[in-house]
Amino acid sequence: MCHVILLGSHTYISYLTMLFQFFRSLQGVAESVEIFYLRKVLADINSVMNITTEIEKLKSKRKLEDVFAKLTNCSSWEETKLMYPEHAERVDEFLGDLNLITFNTTPINRKFIL
Repeated sequence: MCHVILLGSHTYISYLTMLFQFFRSLQGVAESVEIFYLRKVLADINSVMNITTEIEKLKSKRKLEDVFAKLTNCSSWEETKLMYPEHAERVDEFLGDLNLITFNTTPINRKFIL
C-alpha cells in the first residue's frame, strides 16, 4: 500500500520534524521494542508525537532503573526488584525529577536504603 501525502510546505516540514524526532527516540531501545513502536506509528501516524513521548519516558525509566540497581549493588533491575520491591514499584514517581538529578553512582550501603 502506498500513501501519498499532500501537505503545504510548512506542514510538510513539521511532519518531517516529528518523524525525525520519532526515529531519533528509537535509538538505544531493544529491537523488539523498536518494532512494537514502528507498528504502532504505522497503525496511527497522527499519534507520532504521543508515541515519541511514550518512548522517551520508557528510556528515562530504564536509565533510572539502571542507576537504582548500581546504587544498591545489584547486578540487574530484576535483582533490585527482588531485594527492594517496595522501592522498585515507586520508580515511576521519580521520572519527572530525572532531569534535575545528578547521579553519583557510588554504591550505597544497603542499611541506609532500608
